[in-house]
Amino acid sequence: MEKEETKKYRAYFTFDMYIQEKYLIYEKITPIYGFPAILKDHEVVWDQTGTLYIEPVLPRIEKRKGKEVHGAVYIITEEEYKKVQKWYGRTKEGKEEEEKAYEERTIKVISYEEHTEKIEKELIIKREIKDIIVNIEEEIEGWIEEDNSSDEEEKQKIKDVIIVNANTFVLKQNDQIIKKGEQGNPSELYKRTLMEGADISMIDKEYKKKHIEALETYKTSFRQKIGLTCILLLRIPWILTSIALQIVKLTTIVKIGDQINNNLVILLYTYILQYLFGSGFKNEKQTKTTQYSNLMWKVIVTGTIG
Repeated sequence: MEKEETKKYRAYFTFDMYIQEKYLIYEKITPIYGFPAILKDHEVVWDQTGTLYIEPVLPRIEKRKGKEVHGAVYIITEEEYKKVQKWYGRTKEGKEEEEKAYEERTIKVISYEEHTEKIEKELIIKREIKDIIVNIEEEIEGWIEEDNSSDEEEKQKIKDVIIVNANTFVLKQNDQIIKKGEQGNPSELYKRTLMEGADISMIDKEYKKKHIEALETYKTSFRQKIGLTCILLLRIPWILTSIALQIVKLTTIVKIGDQINNNLVILLYTYILQYLFGSGFKNEKQTKTTQYSNLMWKVIVTGTIG
């Protein structure tokens, strides 16, 4: 009788919409375990455009000393992890496709202290999981030395957590619309998804209050709704065309067409749409100019002032 092959596992850390396990299950990925965790010396920034005027910005993480990103770690099989790679634009071999915007990173995240005992019972006893868990004694010396800390309480605190070797995917800083250092406003739907995910994943309440609940969401004015209509008119015909081309397996034409369509949208937004219809990724300041502009477009489109 042949010996059953031992499964290999990966720790997948997520801080965006996939913080909700149900989105993994929709994709037929069933984690054997999940728990909240912290990525140190990083911060979530909202500076990458999604779909202008509707899903204005997407989050990414950036290195920032002293900051923290709280998210969820899911332990999944190697085969399931390949599905995750595919979402973010990897080939079957795990290589990056040139046109994709995500970067795969290997990171170390730490568990919440109150979850340590449960994680130890659920995971560390499983022999095949042990490669994911970092040797605490080796790691602690590096952390204390880096922080120039000799505080015994801090040392003990680090000993009371689980450190995990995890993988995550981060949007590259390649936005052609949002200027460096500028941030936008996420949609109400995206914020609500993060709020629900934070509750389900037992994210720290203070972190949730400060970094998720406090997010100001994108509020669409009348003229910005017209801007959205323009974007959809530019996008939808090509989306339908690309679906037809994919069916007949003309993938090279689809890739070229995607690039042309994206550049066209960026060009029109940069030089025309944002001036006529306002920002597609952040809330407008309520000035007399924006108020008069909204009123003007309402009269033009509806024929009424009310």
